[in-house]
Amino acid sequence: MRTRRSVRTSPLAYDHEVERSAKLRRKAVRQFSTNLDFASLKELFTEMSDDEAPRAESPPRGVDSYYKPGNFKDPSSIVYPATANGAVSNFKIHPNLIAILPVFKGHEEPYAHLREFFSIADTYQVNNTTKDGVRLRLFPFSLKDQAKAWVTSLKPGSIHSWSEMQSAFLDEFYSISKTAAIKNKIKSFRQIPGEQFHEAFSRLK
Repeated sequence: MRTRRSVRTSPLAYDHEVERSAKLRRKAVRQFSTNLDFASLKELFTEMSDDEAPRAESPPRGVDSYYKPGNFKDPSSIVYPATANGAVSNFKIHPNLIAILPVFKGHEEPYAHLREFFSIADTYQVNNTTKDGVRLRLFPFSLKDQAKAWVTSLKPGSIHSWSEMQSAFLDEFYSISKTAAIKNKIKSFRQIPGEQFHEAFSRLK
């Protein structure tokens, strides 16, 4: 009884002229190499590589990346004037200079702040930069708290000169400081003993 299936295999073809067949193959290879135009072949492969070059693709983004904020951009409200040679006025400010600038938070007297600011800023000289250009660069560093929030909330590119900055600053804070000063004056007013009312009222005005 057979336990395995018999498999028939065809015998391998035997080449009786091995040496002759090898010579014929070598001759065919030499003829192919002689007739081959390597320049054309190189040009062909170059064109194929250019046409079929894979395009660079952006790496896949994870799901969590869609919930992350993009690059933060905060365009300035100030457009700094060009210097005498046509370049943008963008000089380096030393930290020690910023440290001695007067501070305005929003409720102080704005004219007093400007006077003190001028006394420091106008001593700082930069080549090819005007006095107003220096003021415009330094002024935002003198603002804190409410005043800082105000200058950063201005429309981007809305300030082109020191004159525009000063006008916007006074328009915003002069009325506030004046109102606060009047309130403080009323709260702190006291009639002098023996003073008539009309005299005290005139002094209050």
